[in-house]
Amino acid sequence: MKCGNATKISVLSLAIFSALTASAFAADTDDSTVRTKDIIVTATKTEAEVKAVPQAVEVITSEDMARLGANDVLTALSLADNLNISKAGMTGNAVSLRGMSTNHTLILVDGKRYAGEDTDVTTNVYSLERLNVSDIERIEIVRGPSSSLYGSDAMGGVINIITKVPEQAGGKIGAVTGTQNTAEYFNFNFGKHGRWTTSIDGRIDKQRAINRYQYEVSSMGGTTDGYNRSMYGMRRNFHLVSTYDFENQNKNKLRFDIDYMNEDLRSDYADTMSTVFTKSGAMAVIGQYKEMYQGPFAESEKALTNKNKREFFHNEQKGFSIEYTGKTKRNEYQIRSYYNTLTKHSNLINDRVLPNGNVSVYMVNQVSPMYGIKIPIMGFNYDGMYPKTDYDYAKYNT
Repeated sequence: MKCGNATKISVLSLAIFSALTASAFAADTDDSTVRTKDIIVTATKTEAEVKAVPQAVEVITSEDMARLGANDVLTALSLADNLNISKAGMTGNAVSLRGMSTNHTLILVDGKRYAGEDTDVTTNVYSLERLNVSDIERIEIVRGPSSSLYGSDAMGGVINIITKVPEQAGGKIGAVTGTQNTAEYFNFNFGKHGRWTTSIDGRIDKQRAINRYQYEVSSMGGTTDGYNRSMYGMRRNFHLVSTYDFENQNKNKLRFDIDYMNEDLRSDYADTMSTVFTKSGAMAVIGQYKEMYQGPFAESEKALTNKNKREFFHNEQKGFSIEYTGKTKRNEYQIRSYYNTLTKHSNLINDRVLPNGNVSVYMVNQVSPMYGIKIPIMGFNYDGMYPKTDYDYAKYNT
């Protein structure tokens, strides 16, 4: 009897020991997979844990982008919830947070506004394409109104692109390819020399020419038939960042950033065949004595109003910033000054051959053999309607 009890006790002890061992092993496994707390600065302009921020926020890290295989910022943002990136016509992308229009979503880089197109329909359309995904540490997305911190531009939310800060010496060179573009990129960290750390990043993108077929008949009888190729060519990004660590109790640091981007792009447009007037005169004659009208009569023919039409774009963006940061036992502080400018040049060429000057078309009411009334219908200036060349320049600053 004693032997049976001893056996039962031994079995029970073994079961308890196995359960405790398994629990300890599971605890060890859980500890080894605990991730570092996600810290976000966009929602409150100070460092805070994601779970402590009242707004709906999301963080996409460089590791997330690497797992996705994102070779541009647009692809990286496909990971985000409640963020819609739609094609804006044939070029660019409209960015919408929580259904708000693109001009109510604010895009920042390291908390700074970058110069860009600023109309209701062009805001943010090209901004994401001009960023170097290889230089991004993380992307912070704050959904919902943030007007109290960032102004009316942030009624839909804020997308803050955080770039990498130099730490250890090292470097990286790589290349990526996709349906939209191919790119080569590099990163060189020079390590810490004294109290200085410096790095430089660069990326050269080649945007592919994508053929989009268009067939359209306008209300005026013009027929467009052919392929459009929008905004293809080269884009170059460079970013130099250098930090000085005071190595004091307040952890003061001084940071300098220099950004440079230029792009040489081209768009090709499908040919359009239209009816054009080559001679001024009457388009129609009415009235009792219309047979007696001797002219002149308007003459027209079919002609290419768009022929081998193409447009060349050269855009250049420059930025510089300096900031001083530190923290005390109670507060963090930051003093920053920055400047960013975007200049845009476009040159359009159209090989069409059309009449020069004004062509007037009218209707004649022949009320008597000697007297007729000319009723103007329309005047045409084909140099203005379909210019052979056109140059445009714009400049934006922040």
